[in-house]
Amino acid sequence: MNSLFSSSSSPFLLSLLILILFGTFVGVSCSPLESAYIVESCKRTLYSDVCIQSLSQYATTIKGNPRNLAITALVFTFNTSRSTLVKLRDMSQNRPGESRSLDVCLKEVSDGVYNLQRSIKRIQEFKIGVEFRKQMSDIETWVSAVITDDNTCMRDFPPAASIETKVLVRKLVVRIAHLASIALTFVNQYALH
Repeated sequence: MNSLFSSSSSPFLLSLLILILFGTFVGVSCSPLESAYIVESCKRTLYSDVCIQSLSQYATTIKGNPRNLAITALVFTFNTSRSTLVKLRDMSQNRPGESRSLDVCLKEVSDGVYNLQRSIKRIQEFKIGVEFRKQMSDIETWVSAVITDDNTCMRDFPPAASIETKVLVRKLVVRIAHLASIALTFVNQYALH
């Protein structure tokens, strides 16, 4: 597996994250059309409430553009997955008796972070033409793998783990799966354009 932040993708990820954070923190107001685009797009997902709550704040970045919507959804899912990975590592260190229980989820979430990183990089490098369908197929495969990884984490979670740990891990991992599902919907929609 490649480094999570290879030298070729770091500048892109950093600039995109700064752009998203800048739009969030400076309180840029969006037009009613930009907000309506997010709401209408989110209604096409399985988790419309989560989608609206997560992506509405980026309406000015998305600007009613399907490509920007797909990228923003991928980046949001990537950031949430990375944050979850840190929380799981902390849990593993702070709960030594359950570190083996968390190993499966740590691996699966780490794989998901890597697949999301590859997806973001690939969608940024798009070249419209003959390879477009292959590029989209790669991204769809990688984002689908994130959902599968999260399901594997929960399915293979050892019964010996405490109920508190299971509930917390489930909450974190289900959020990633929902966000990945939303991102996949928007990647699929972009692929049809």
